[in-house]
Amino acid sequence: MITFEVAEALLLLPLPLLVYRLAPSYLSRQQAIKVPFFNVLLKSLDIKRQNGSQRVRAERPQKAIIAFGWLMLVLAAAKPVWMLEPQTYERSGRDLMLVVDLSGSMATQDFTDKYGQPRTRLESAKQVLKSFSKKREGDRLGLILFGEAAFLQSPFTLDHAAWLALLHQTEVAMAGESTSLGDAIGLGIKTFLEEEKDSSSQEKVMIVLTDGRDTDSLVPP
Repeated sequence: MITFEVAEALLLLPLPLLVYRLAPSYLSRQQAIKVPFFNVLLKSLDIKRQNGSQRVRAERPQKAIIAFGWLMLVLAAAKPVWMLEPQTYERSGRDLMLVVDLSGSMATQDFTDKYGQPRTRLESAKQVLKSFSKKREGDRLGLILFGEAAFLQSPFTLDHAAWLALLHQTEVAMAGESTSLGDAIGLGIKTFLEEEKDSSSQEKVMIVLTDGRDTDSLVPP
């Protein structure tokens, strides 16, 4: 079904017809040559004499093109929208909060990629989480980063591409050099509690990726 966001614009459709019927014809002035043998010329050419100016009329193809162009212009101004029948989708999945360590030690290159090239712990964690997210269709993913402090990088979302983009923007030590593991877990629990009203998921999971013990938390893990 097609609906129009600005249906009032359709009232403009008869405007050209009103202008054509009510507005006076456009008259143009042209120069003429006065000749003494004008009447003889008319008689020789068998032309009837006319006074005043002549109206230039559009041919049928021209009128059709003008009418079609005006119709398309008005329809575009009315903003047509194709509306489908309402559909209800039921989603069932988990709320997964990924808590990622960004402390200085995550820059250690003690992992290798499939080509044997050294990789940092954070780079390896990103690769694992990328594969992990592809298998979590229907689950909402959240992201908490921590170093000296913990902060929520992404609330729970079904947009896994956006979640991955936020994950790939992270760098080692961007949250500080130390490891506030307890504060990160506390922030994760707080986020779960705040999301209880908006989430229908009964399964809530927190996964922590860290390479060290807590060093700087206000709340012990």
